[in-house]
Amino acid sequence: MHVEQLEPGRLVSWVCQGDFPYWKGTRITWEIRPSPNPGETTLLFAHVGWAEDYPRDEFAHVNFVWGQVVGRLKAYAETGQPQPFFAPAAASHR
Repeated sequence: MHVEQLEPGRLVSWVCQGDFPYWKGTRITWEIRPSPNPGETTLLFAHVGWAEDYPRDEFAHVNFVWGQVVGRLKAYAETGQPQPFFAPAAASHR
């Protein structure tokens, strides 16, 4: 990933440089906005720019993985306790 745009407290935009199949050139954005609820923040996440030949049956997997990552980031922001997403898999390869 390459940080394309960074506006602290407002926006982070990444462009994928490659590695994962079909991801090269896709863009991931994290937009931070005030929530309508006092004391809360809204995070808008998007992963866009998929090529026409991206296997449609893979979108569910991508959606699931990003959901897990964002859920863990939310828990970390709220509790200060990290919940590494990739640690269990990495530990099994040692």
